[in-house]
Amino acid sequence: MNIVTVLQFRYPDSDPTRDWEVRDDGQGQFISVWNLPDPQPTEAELRVIWESEEFQVRNRLRLNAMIDRQTAAAINKAVHPEIATDETLGILRNQMVHILNGDMVATEDFKRLNEIAIAAIEAGAVKKAAL
Repeated sequence: MNIVTVLQFRYPDSDPTRDWEVRDDGQGQFISVWNLPDPQPTEAELRVIWESEEFQVRNRLRLNAMIDRQTAAAINKAVHPEIATDETLGILRNQMVHILNGDMVATEDFKRLNEIAIAAIEAGAVKKAAL
């Protein structure tokens, strides 16, 4: 169980630098500081949240979003570091449309950049499947 993740889920408006602190003394995580007006949750209460279907679904969505951001950053860094990822993918899409329409020929550069984008997307898909 990751207590930080559970606390962020249970108390989404809390500030972990001000409202609570989690430490690990080598024997597991524990809440070392609790400054919220609500009673400090017990380990059993946290475990119930951790094992709940709602938490698992939301946590999986959070992790998927994180993987999507990492994938986009990898594409952005490898393909066109000077422009935003959405623009990078848009450029690749536009070029692909022109190539498919026969308006232009795929250059070696385009093929290489497209392979990088596909590899990053596939790596993200593998990470998501492992969740």
